[in-house]
Amino acid sequence: MTLQTITPAVIRSWAHWAELADDDRIEAMFRRHGVTEATPLEIADWEEVSVEDRLWLLLWEEIIPATDLRLFACWCLRRERADCAPEYEPGFWDAVDVAERVARGEATDAEMMEALMSFLPICSACLSDARMAAIGSVRAAVWVAWRAEAWRMTADGEPRPSPSLLDPHFAAIRRTVQVAQLAHLRELLA
Repeated sequence: MTLQTITPAVIRSWAHWAELADDDRIEAMFRRHGVTEATPLEIADWEEVSVEDRLWLLLWEEIIPATDLRLFACWCLRRERADCAPEYEPGFWDAVDVAERVARGEATDAEMMEALMSFLPICSACLSDARMAAIGSVRAAVWVAWRAEAWRMTADGEPRPSPSLLDPHFAAIRRTVQVAQLAHLRELLA
């Protein structure tokens, strides 16, 4: 894969109108690292920028082909499957399988629609813009990991925690999941 040089201006040229509100954020990420341009692999290694922001900077069809972004979206969700109880929403995993087959061009329209009707958030990976599917799955994977942890705690007799973005336990889960996502994304870029 040929990696192009990325600048804040290049990212602005790709951005959807809603993301342009983050214009200062884009500039600040480059300034924080002390550069005006970088390759995707360099951005993946920026320790001065949060993992979440690095993912946001890298998940573009202009950097990673749409099929790979969709498969990455499925990988993000599938990675959390091992931590879930076997009875945890089995249809959810079927929908992830369909989304993966859609990305590869192997699913029928009927399969895609059935999965879409069953698990709308997951199947955004089937129908939506590949970047939005990847970003949505990055976020959804964090919630899947959180729910798996809450399920495990309840099974151990502990009170079920409610998810809060301010909870340090939730923040630790989010960081662990996002670090793994960034490592996988880095493998795709290499």
